Amino acid sequence: MKTKEEKEKELAELVKEHNASILRICKVYFPYDYYLRTNLYNEIVYRIWRGLSTFRNDCSVRTWIYKLSINTAIELSQAEKRNRKKMEVLSELADRLSGEKNPLSDELYRMIDRLSSMEKAVIYMYLDRNPQSVIAETLGLTETNVSTMVGRIKQKLKKFKEDENTIV
Repeated sequence: MKTKEEKEKELAELVKEHNASILRICKVYFPYDYYLRTNLYNEIVYRIWRGLSTFRNDCSVRTWIYKLSINTAIELSQAEKRNRKKMEVLSELADRLSGEKNPLSDELYRMIDRLSSMEKAVIYMYLDRNPQSVIAETLGLTETNVSTMVGRIKQKLKKFKEDENTIV
């Protein structure tokens, strides 16, 4: 059995190694809300901490962290949608305070936000340059399903962009 210090060191190393991926998942699921993004990030790190003692090595650590992160993101995203009305004021304030502005990135994340939870997970992993085999294994799909979904998601994103351009 690992000591608390060993477990803390292992957590710090895992979070450091996978930090960029975790942050991207948080950005995909909560592109405009710094507060919810931070909460999601903290919840993911907490669940990694909690799961370290029960991780069975059935898959790679990277795959385990993806699964854990995406499932946490989906769960919190669904809870957030149920409470959206209550969170509107807080969301606007957090966005103003965050100061994060990248028009192209914000536009992409805004369009991705319109996708279903599964589509978000697939496109996030695709944008993170994961091979289709990893995406399939992580999300419990076949590689053919992943390939088809990526193509359809790209079409949807193009349509979203075209629809925005015709409105303006």
